[in-house]
Amino acid sequence: MRKAETLKIGVAMIDFHLTLKEPIGAYVNILFDDGDTVDGYYISFGECQDDDDDAETLEIYDTFGVPDTRIFYYAPAKETELVELMKDNPCNDFKILSYELEYKS
Repeated sequence: MRKAETLKIGVAMIDFHLTLKEPIGAYVNILFDDGDTVDGYYISFGECQDDDDDAETLEIYDTFGVPDTRIFYYAPAKETELVELMKDNPCNDFKILSYELEYKS
């Protein structure tokens, strides 16, 4: 195999591995019912977990280790749920205007 062919295969393998990463959440731009917009809220694709080992400093995280204090909303249906939250829905007091997926580093 020539050097150029090896390089192409190597790049293709790296690209393949990068595209297999699952997102853990998303940073969103939100429009609230009162007309305010906020950019940069975090929506987690994990589930809420608490640390039962230390009752004095009970800290809550999602399944990916993101502190609950940084999470605006939990969306276990992942990107599918984000798309639903972009639609007008009288049951929600907010609507997602845009989002950027976040991956675990």
